[in-house]
Amino acid sequence: MPGTNAPLSPRQEISFNHLCDLYSPARSYATDGKPTPERWGPDPAYVNVRCRFEISINLSEIAALGRIQVGGVLTLDRWHCSEDQTVDDNWLAYNHSLRPDGSISNMFGFFWTLRSISRFFVQSDTRDGGKQVFEASIWTAGPLGLTILPYP
Repeated sequence: MPGTNAPLSPRQEISFNHLCDLYSPARSYATDGKPTPERWGPDPAYVNVRCRFEISINLSEIAALGRIQVGGVLTLDRWHCSEDQTVDDNWLAYNHSLRPDGSISNMFGFFWTLRSISRFFVQSDTRDGGKQVFEASIWTAGPLGLTILPYP
């Protein structure tokens, strides 16, 4: 059963215009103590999380994990969510956003790995609703074995 999503402020209701399912990482260790490859899921920890993406300019090509710019620089996007949302480094976000007319958005079906300790911008008298921001790298194809919920 997925967890409860964090509440949003009125301003976030407008700017967080994407929906994501969040998968928490699971790592196990072999008998020799070495970590096994990273895994997520199989079921999402949170579904229909409202968020916002800041997509970095893609100057070169899409690689297997992230985008590589000329000169070998990894391109990272930014992923915003409510400050009360449970999420952390190395979680996986699956975007299933629709446009206002109900058609599939251009980011529908993409996966992002959240790649940093979040930066918090807490709610205050002058800020209507806090948020947290992660660096995120896009996948060209998601990992195997995840339960992808059916969306239109």
